[in-house]
Parts: sequence; C-alpha cells; structure tokens
Amino acid sequence: GLDLQPKRAWWGRYGYVNNLGKFVLEPQYENAQPFSDFLAAVKRDGKWGYINGEGKFVIEPRFEDAYLFSDQTAAVKENGKWGFINRSGKFLIEPKYENAAVFRQGLAAVQWEGKWGFVNKLGEMTIPPKFPQVYFFQEDRCGAMVDGKWGFIDRNGTFTVPPKYDEVFPFRRGWRP
Repeated sequence: GLDLQPKRAWWGRYGYVNNLGKFVLEPQYENAQPFSDFLAAVKRDGKWGYINGEGKFVIEPRFEDAYLFSDQTAAVKENGKWGFINRSGKFLIEPKYENAAVFRQGLAAVQWEGKWGFVNKLGEMTIPPKFPQVYFFQEDRCGAMVDGKWGFIDRNGTFTVPPKYDEVFPFRRGWRP
C-alpha cells in the first residue's frame, strides 16, 4: 500500500500526510480512511468514493458509507444496504445486507436478519447467517459467538474450537482464546 496516512487538519477537513507528517494530499475531505490496495475511501459532499495516491477519484463519491479495499473488493452502503464493489466501482455483490465487513481469505462477513454469516466473491452464502457476532478469517479460522460464548469456526462454519470462551483475539500467528 501507500505510505500515506489520513490526518485531520485543525479546521476539520481530512487530507493525507507522509511519514514526516507533511500533507501530501491537502485537507479537503469530510472524512478519510487509510490507503489499502492503493486506494483510499474518502467522504466528499456527504458521499464516499475512492481516490488513488495522487488524490484523483478512481470511484466517484456516491456511497452512504464505505470500507477499505481488501482482496480487491470493498464493502459499500447504498440505499441503506451493503454490497461489494471491485476496483472499478462495479458491484460484484449487489447491496442487500444489513451490514458487511471486508473480505479476508476470500470470505466476507455479512449480516442478514440480525445474524452474521459469510459470502464468497460470487455472492454465494458459504456459511449461513446464524451467529450474533463474528470476527474475520485468519489462517482458515474465525472467531464466532453462539449463546454469548466465543469459539472458532472453519470455512464450512463448523466449530473446530467449541464456543466456551468469554472473548477471543486475533494475534500474530493465528487466533487465541
């Protein structure tokens, strides 16, 4: 990714600074996210779009909300629902979910009727929405909650570590309870 970080100027607008703290992209956005996959989500005139490292819009601001790019896709909100776009701004998965997260290891968490499940990049629900809370996949495992307790599921949604922990955390090489 690019070594630029979003920073809020004293007058309230966001721009991007280099590793010396100098503004490289002038503060002009209502909000800004870090660069990921060489694109950054920025908010202008109440809508989110994506810029490249030169500050040029690659995807014009048209979304109610937007997450960073991961695995060449980004979750965006349109008309109150979440879907996923590619780097050209074309929908890979039409907006239909209550909430969504970024793709990790080819799967993204999506919320449907209050529960979380996972979709692949074709929009297929690979793990049905049945969890009140989930994390993201890392090393083919994901923290998932059932009945107020956390465990770990595999890519099929099967618990490989039973849900018996009060909390779980990602760490450098895998997950830990």
